[in-house]
Amino acid sequence: AHLKYETMQCFAVSQPKSIKEDGEDLQSCLICVARRIPMKERPLLPSSETFSTRQDLQGKITSLDTSTMRAAMKPGWEDVVRRCIQRFYAQHEGDISFAKRHHQEVLRQGLAFSPVYRFSLSDGTIVAAQTKSKLIRSQTTSEPQLVISLHMLHREQNVCGMNQDLTGQVLGKPLNTISSNSPAHQAMCSGNPGQDDHQ
Repeated sequence: AHLKYETMQCFAVSQPKSIKEDGEDLQSCLICVARRIPMKERPLLPSSETFSTRQDLQGKITSLDTSTMRAAMKPGWEDVVRRCIQRFYAQHEGDISFAKRHHQEVLRQGLAFSPVYRFSLSDGTIVAAQTKSKLIRSQTTSEPQLVISLHMLHREQNVCGMNQDLTGQVLGKPLNTISSNSPAHQAMCSGNPGQDDHQ
C-alpha cells in the first residue's frame, strides 16, 4: 500500500499551570489542533523544489538555505537535500567529480549550469536535479568573494516502473522553474551576496 500524505495546518497554545476544568487539576501543557487545508486555501506551488548553498573559493560549502523547501512542506525534504548534496559531490565525470568540475567552470566563467544528475530517495522516488552557480564579487574591489549555488529538483512520479521514461523526458530539458522570490535567485540576478557574507 502506498503512503498518502496530507498537508495539515497546525495551531498550538501553551496553557499555564493550575487550570481547573470540571474538577480536574490540569498541569501546564501544550495544546495542538490540526486541520486539513481546504483546496481553495492551498498555495499554488511549483512542481520543482529548490535550495541554495554558498561555497568559498575552494568549493567548500559554508552555508545552506532550505527555507523554500521548508515552506513547501513536502514530505521528506530533508532527505532530498542530503541526498542531492551527496550525489552532486560523489558523482564523477571521468576522474573529476561533478561538483569540482562545476566549481572550476564557475571560477572561470562567472556562471555555470551543471549537467542534470539523478538520485533516488529512501522510498524509491527518483529525483532529477540541476545546479546553477554564480561567482559573487566584491562591489568595491571586484575581487571574487564566494559562490552561490541554486539546486533545482524535480521529483518523478513513480507509476508502474515508468521512472526511466519520465526522467528521460526531464533530462532533455533544463530545470528552470525557479521561484523568483527565492533569495538565492534574487542574489544571482542582482549579484549582491547579501549582508551576512562577511560573517
